Amino acid sequence: MSESRPRRRGRNAGSWFLGGVLWVVALGLAGVLSSRHDFRIDLSYGARRSLSVETVRLLQKLQQPVHAYAFYADDPTARGQIRLLLERYRQQTREFSYEFVDPDRRPELAEKYGVSLNRTLVLSSGGLKLRVRDVTESRLSGALLRLISHDTPRVFFITGHGEASIENEEGRGLSKLAESLRHQNFQVEALDLPGSKAIPDDADLVILAAPEGEIRPRERDILQRYILGGGSLFALLEPMGSASADTLVSNFGVHADLDFVIDQSPAQKNATNGASDRIAMASRANPKFEGTRGFNHVTLYPIARSLTSVQPPPPGVTVTRIVQTAKEAYGETTLSQLGDPQARFDPGSDLKGPLALGYAIEVDLRIFSLDWRDRSKGLEQTVMNMHPDDFDRRETGDTTKLKEEELIERPARAAKLVVMGDVDFVNNANLMAWGNGDLFLDLVLWLTEKENRIAIGPGPELFEPVLLTIRQRTWLRILGIGVVPGIFLLLAIGAVWWRRKWV
Repeated sequence: MSESRPRRRGRNAGSWFLGGVLWVVALGLAGVLSSRHDFRIDLSYGARRSLSVETVRLLQKLQQPVHAYAFYADDPTARGQIRLLLERYRQQTREFSYEFVDPDRRPELAEKYGVSLNRTLVLSSGGLKLRVRDVTESRLSGALLRLISHDTPRVFFITGHGEASIENEEGRGLSKLAESLRHQNFQVEALDLPGSKAIPDDADLVILAAPEGEIRPRERDILQRYILGGGSLFALLEPMGSASADTLVSNFGVHADLDFVIDQSPAQKNATNGASDRIAMASRANPKFEGTRGFNHVTLYPIARSLTSVQPPPPGVTVTRIVQTAKEAYGETTLSQLGDPQARFDPGSDLKGPLALGYAIEVDLRIFSLDWRDRSKGLEQTVMNMHPDDFDRRETGDTTKLKEEELIERPARAAKLVVMGDVDFVNNANLMAWGNGDLFLDLVLWLTEKENRIAIGPGPELFEPVLLTIRQRTWLRILGIGVVPGIFLLLAIGAVWWRRKWV
């Protein structure tokens, strides 16, 4: 008996040792396999931590290397959130990779990729570089699709009336703007409107960059026919610019004021270091407008004019303010005082701030007609400068004159316009100042509808309130105040009695 016990103990010890070694080997193999082969199980409600089916299909079709540069300064929270999203993309394909870049420590890389704002993502593949701001799965997948798509959107800059030129490389030119659009996979061309019979059928966007001369009725009809066919127009107007261009945008619900903006707000002085009060400043963009959602950056507008919305709006037209000045700014209507540093606000004639510097216009072509003024006889047409509390207010034209069955019979078509009271904010000298270039790009994406070409459904609704009856709430109080503390008290008494018993 005495000899068998040591043998049995020895066998047990050997078995335990062998089992421990096998467990260590198994864990090591599992670690090696997990490092080479990712395996995830999403147990979140509605699989909220996984990519959508549309994104997974897009990544599986990726046949060219795409590298993402995440320009994020030292911000652990923001970096952590975007890292989780980028890692999900990387796990789907070997063609996708990413790295984080601190723009303050590597300014040369930020300049190379045209990044002026923190928290910007740049997708690079071949010779194309697409910037994505306010990164979400929808925006990132949409940018990926534009990057690998062979359908290059065409953008035409109108010429023939003294517009700012995309060929001009000087400070007031737009050559850098054109190059920025080309990097975003847009095909950029100039279009001589006086020598054209129509806007090309495959035009995705027409840009009217501050015309100085008269746009003749025939040319204006060409632009209007393009818009009424479902086209998109980006109009950049300047003080003392073309009156015919002002008439064009007024037909769609936005009035260009005959003024120039003087901004004497403290925020403007801080942003410009007191350089000039002729530089208007917008501290952010409309947070409710889909084209600028999440845009919280400063934009500057040298020698801008203010805009107002026509009231009531044309039937079928929705007008939304994009950016506005601070309340300390005002519109100087005496244009001869543009160079006068002693100009002062005149309550009798000048326009009180805040002033709108940009509007987005959506036109329901089933309802809209260019002769809406004749149809609205008896209604006084005015212009309205919205109160800052109504920053996200959407002005919609009356649609009650058409019967519902008549609307259903008409094909659903829409046109889009953006009207800005300045062109200098995107010229070569100012494109990279603050958020100017990024705002322009966001508006171009909205106009061309390229930012949401992948429709990703919303996640599951997490707000599921629990409604309790009075009796249930009473029992919860008894449970929380009496029962649970009582259980812990009994356990404590039992522990003390047990220790005293064995002392």
